[in-house]
Amino acid sequence: MRSFAAVIFRRIASKTRKIGASDNVDMFISLDKEHSTIIRGKLLETLVTESDKAVRNKISDAVAELARQYYDSSASPGVTCGCPATRH
Repeated sequence: MRSFAAVIFRRIASKTRKIGASDNVDMFISLDKEHSTIIRGKLLETLVTESDKAVRNKISDAVAELARQYYDSSASPGVTCGCPATRH
């Protein structure tokens, strides 16, 4: 169920949304900065704390999608990585 939730999140976040007359932008990037910061933080927190490898892989796919959107839009996520330092 958790891996399915990560897949659905990635699909929704990667949908494009029309802004203005001709501008298309990814859904996640179009969110308010406050909301996107909270979502990004929770997603990274979940990635770090998830114990199931298959679920972690799906969450990492979602994180990669958000990173792609930040890169493509040249929007700064506010921090270099946003990941807490962990040791595995």
